Amino acid sequence: MASWLGDAIITSVTVSSVSAPVEDRGYWSATFNLVLTAQGPSGTRTRPSSGVLILEAGGWRFFSGTAPH
Repeated sequence: MASWLGDAIITSVTVSSVSAPVEDRGYWSATFNLVLTAQGPSGTRTRPSSGVLILEAGGWRFFSGTAPH
């Protein structure tokens, strides 16, 4: 299967709807929405995604994410 990006170049990255950090079972986490926009020979492509950040010693780390296929 070809990459969604193909020959396109990412032109915009938007992060929104970041939740306030929440403590759950000793871990702090925050969720966010991410939208990548790319421009290429076949036009503009947009790929939405969501993710979770986990607070570990030394800072926030990317934990998981989802994107439509």
